[in-house]
Amino acid sequence: MLWTKVINGTMKGLWLLIQASAVALVLGALPTVATPQNLSAAMTPGDARHLLERAGIGAHPDEIETLLGLTRAQAIDAMVGQLDVSAPFNEPPTSLSGDAHVHYWILNDYEEQDRQAFRVERDKEMGELRRWWIREMLSTSSPAGERLLLIWSNHFVSAYGSLNEEVHALYNQHMMLRDKGHGNFRDLLQAVVRDAAMLNYLDNNNNREEQPNENLARELLELFVLGEGHYTEKDVREVARALTGYSYSQLRDFEFQFEPWSHDDRSKTILGRVGRFDADDVIDILLDTDAAAIFIVETFWQSYISDFEQDRAAIEALASAWRETDYEISELVRLMLSSEAFWDPRYRGTIVKSPVDLMIGTLRSGGRLPEWWPTLSGQLEGLGQHLFEAPNVAGWPGGADWIPPARLLSRTEALEQLAALYDGPAPAIEEPEAVAAAGGMMSPMQGRALSLRYGAEDFEGPPTMVIRGYKTRA
Repeated sequence: MLWTKVINGTMKGLWLLIQASAVALVLGALPTVATPQNLSAAMTPGDARHLLERAGIGAHPDEIETLLGLTRAQAIDAMVGQLDVSAPFNEPPTSLSGDAHVHYWILNDYEEQDRQAFRVERDKEMGELRRWWIREMLSTSSPAGERLLLIWSNHFVSAYGSLNEEVHALYNQHMMLRDKGHGNFRDLLQAVVRDAAMLNYLDNNNNREEQPNENLARELLELFVLGEGHYTEKDVREVARALTGYSYSQLRDFEFQFEPWSHDDRSKTILGRVGRFDADDVIDILLDTDAAAIFIVETFWQSYISDFEQDRAAIEALASAWRETDYEISELVRLMLSSEAFWDPRYRGTIVKSPVDLMIGTLRSGGRLPEWWPTLSGQLEGLGQHLFEAPNVAGWPGGADWIPPARLLSRTEALEQLAALYDGPAPAIEEPEAVAAAGGMMSPMQGRALSLRYGAEDFEGPPTMVIRGYKTRA
């Protein structure tokens, strides 16, 4: 067994990361001090693991092996080629994807006992949806697409607990993000402002000319496109007017419904532009600013490059290059992965693993499916990432928020549980169909190969001291 403990005198905080791999070179390697920046450079095992973990979910030895011998540019092409997850690897739950429609519109006519039974059934369906997405992340051959889906799900937040049990609307939103999340950002925004779960979550179904509701307008400006400081309160009010009449129908499986009698079609002034604007006009106005591209690049920077460090010049350059593609999302991912910052050693080890990365990423890396995998949804909740239930409209902040003192103990227990999978032979699966239900897993690692890596919240370069210990198993 190999364990590696890194002590850095500049540490201000501590978190524990786990990576299982059968390749000793990968397991023992610390971030490379100097790596070639030229994208024609051949992929090393360290490069492969870095790319797979940042752009995908986990890094199985077979995946690492596939990238060795490719250039960085070719490896990036392979990851970008995985972004389309519109056709899921596993069949979605039939209770949500089937033709039978739940009669949501008569809920208020039920007696209280029947209302409670209705809520229980919807909660069961929500559990099915969570387990299905976990199966998808465990078994997918397109982990880069699932990574991108996680980013958008945390950017365009709609929490189940605030949707009056409208789980079918949340399922529709999830499938919309799968369909549009790798395409054009303008198209994605147009779909978001017509999405039933979003319209419900931000109360835009109650946004009418005579009484505008500003919730969706504010979040569109502040959290979805521009960021704070790039709009005024008057802009919020005017955008709210442009979004009046945007609602949905419970009778028609949560289809978007435009209500012209509730829409304010009078002239509006938004970011200095004047006109009888609707939602699509608003999106065009917002995307015609430098702030929009910069804000989204900052979001992707936090997911792909670093939680804690930013390079303003690099971010602005990436934003400018992205605008030249007319906001193609796949090209944004390519730009992020091709950037000098992505391959810069000083940015490696500067992202705290989310619970999804910690649990699902490690299971994918090891290739072993434990009998307790159906409980992963509850374990993720205990670690702070309850799927489809972000804490607020801003989503999970990530970074140090994943590792407050209370959660460090839970993460340590989770790591011990994961490490136990690699003691001795692979664990038996209680249900023979479990592997098939999860979509299958990659081949399990042979023997025990485990590395525990420590890093700091404010990572400031390579560690000042490295202590290694080796123990030969009998």
